[in-house]
Amino acid sequence: MRAIKPNNYTIEDFQVTIIGEAICHPARKRIVQLLKSNKNLTNTKLSKILNLSKPAITGHLLKLSEANIVDYKYTTHEFKIKLNTNGFNKMEQFIHEIKS
Repeated sequence: MRAIKPNNYTIEDFQVTIIGEAICHPARKRIVQLLKSNKNLTNTKLSKILNLSKPAITGHLLKLSEANIVDYKYTTHEFKIKLNTNGFNKMEQFIHEIKS
């Protein structure tokens, strides 16, 4: 039986880790880039652009949403997607702390 070790991780530590894991996948990185340049993307359009299935796109959107990088809302037969900068702000703070 393994002993449980106490950790000193903060909520911010976990948030930055979730953000890092979300954007490290090439498809998710590309989704973020596409959303930056095109504010009217849907999962259907992303599926065609990236040549991925809609379920794959939905899985990537879920991961990005958990990291507060995108928000999406279901409308008639598709998701409307937009960038959410909250996740990037947390990552930016973390990087700034490391650099200073």
